[in-house]
Amino acid sequence: FGSAGPAWRPTSDARSAPRWSLRGRSPPRFPSASAWPMAGAGLALGATQASSWVALPSAYLVPQALRQPLQPRRLPPQVASGSALTRRAAEAALTWVGAASVSVLTACVAAAASRRASASGRRRGVPCMAAKRKSSAGGMPANLVRKFDREKKQENQEKKAAFKMDKNRPPPAGASGTPTTGAWEGGRPDSENERAGEFKSPFTGQTYDRWAPLGLKQLSTDRQGGLGRARAYETPSQRQLRKALEEEEEDDTPEYKKYYPGTAPQELRPEAKREYRRFRHAEKAGGFRDVFNQLVVSTLVDLKIAKSESPVWYIEPMAGEGEYHVSRLQEVGRPIPELVRWPTVEDLYKVLSDQDLTYMPQEIRSWYEAVRDLNAKDFEVTGPEAKVVKQSQEIQWLPSTAFCAMKLLREQDPVTLYEEHDIAFSSLFNFVRNFSEELKPHLELAFDDGMIKLSRIFIDKLDHSKAHGKFTGQRGLIVIDSDFNRGGEVQRFSEIARKLHKHWRAATVMVTYPLKPATEVKFRNFIRAIREDNKGMDLISAELYVDNLRYREDDPDDHAWFGCGCLIMMPTHTTAERIRAAVGVFCQEMSKQPGAAEIRLKVEAL
Repeated sequence: FGSAGPAWRPTSDARSAPRWSLRGRSPPRFPSASAWPMAGAGLALGATQASSWVALPSAYLVPQALRQPLQPRRLPPQVASGSALTRRAAEAALTWVGAASVSVLTACVAAAASRRASASGRRRGVPCMAAKRKSSAGGMPANLVRKFDREKKQENQEKKAAFKMDKNRPPPAGASGTPTTGAWEGGRPDSENERAGEFKSPFTGQTYDRWAPLGLKQLSTDRQGGLGRARAYETPSQRQLRKALEEEEEDDTPEYKKYYPGTAPQELRPEAKREYRRFRHAEKAGGFRDVFNQLVVSTLVDLKIAKSESPVWYIEPMAGEGEYHVSRLQEVGRPIPELVRWPTVEDLYKVLSDQDLTYMPQEIRSWYEAVRDLNAKDFEVTGPEAKVVKQSQEIQWLPSTAFCAMKLLREQDPVTLYEEHDIAFSSLFNFVRNFSEELKPHLELAFDDGMIKLSRIFIDKLDHSKAHGKFTGQRGLIVIDSDFNRGGEVQRFSEIARKLHKHWRAATVMVTYPLKPATEVKFRNFIRAIREDNKGMDLISAELYVDNLRYREDDPDDHAWFGCGCLIMMPTHTTAERIRAAVGVFCQEMSKQPGAAEIRLKVEAL
């Protein structure tokens, strides 16, 4: 067999028995049973010395030893001595008998080999050759495929059943986990009686069968003492009684609330709580910090509009009230509060009123004109504050930073003012309505958080201005005048400054801050953090310090000096020189007054 024809090699298939291909290996030891009948037929035909076309199959299907032609046997002497006819008949009979015996022997050997191959295939779990012949596509028959699928499905179901847990049944004693929902989420009860339907009520002393609580329907397959989808140790009515008793025991209602309103004894009434009053800038407006901020803003606006005719978008996220009364919200007869530090707006205006302002810096002249125009109109002052103002005083209204800036801005410059406090916004709205005819720029007021709107419109570009339209990258000036009374404002302003430097390079940002010995380190760290986060940004800091003449060392709340400062990001050229000139004149004029404290100015590029 090994020398006849090409070599054969088995190929693997996931679902069928091995098939054979021409890859250079020997065939199996025993071929299929279908080849042996053909071999027998070839042997018979070869034995009879048939024609060449009949003997052709035997040349390939019969072993080499059987492909030799059959030779006539020699007759015994008693037969050989007979006639010629009788001798030829005997030789032909012997030939056919020999061929028949060889064919029978070959068929027996082939049947035994076929049975051995089938048994070996069954032992290995591989379908027999007959099963492979039934598959026209070369795979296993459909019945075997279905059988294997059923066995695999049953095996998967057995695996899943091993890990399945009924949440309404008690977990096995040796289970490592417990159901997270259902009747047994709390674990196994301490006593078997608690789940066997032997609940004894502490209220009536009788034993009851428990049912599903809270109106839940009991499962038809659940026989664990009336358990439903939750553990039921009491009926719904008993649960209500128990909760009512617990509430009475844990009642924390104050004694004065158990009386009819207004009839509780005085000793039971709590102390009256102090009403929270939102701080308003009007209580300390007009101090040296306001004067310093107004002069610096006037410098920035004048440099911006002198550089180009293109519009400058002026924005104040915390605009305030627009104008403030000199009474500073004080009651009748009370002096100016200590929060208003010298020198005030009134002091500077009084000094400048007696001098020729022709050779004064532009910032000083524009500030003086703003205060004069604010008090030029004869407004009727009503309320208790009107009695505080003396008739000898020259001014009654104090300007804001926004008003000083709008006096210098042009018609093409848009202005947006944000204020989130309702009282301050009402005052700002009333101020704009009174002075809108005298202000040149197009003004927009918004009752909203200015820092949030600043991020949405100019940084994230998720919104737009209702009065000025969509932001298109024009020049801008942003003034953030905050008292830093709320927590987290330092981090908030640092993040805003970093984003503005990235998304709006054409805008100059000014952030003001108060200074005193207790908070100096805080704002020094604030400036240092902005410098480290934005190493390529131009920064200028301007700070003003005023000594406290009424300082007492024994007072822990008092300080030896007070000050204010501003951090200017992305300033215009010559900003530092202009601030030194304008604020320097202010310090020089106020230092000439009798009893004046020392005033120091510090301007430096960071």
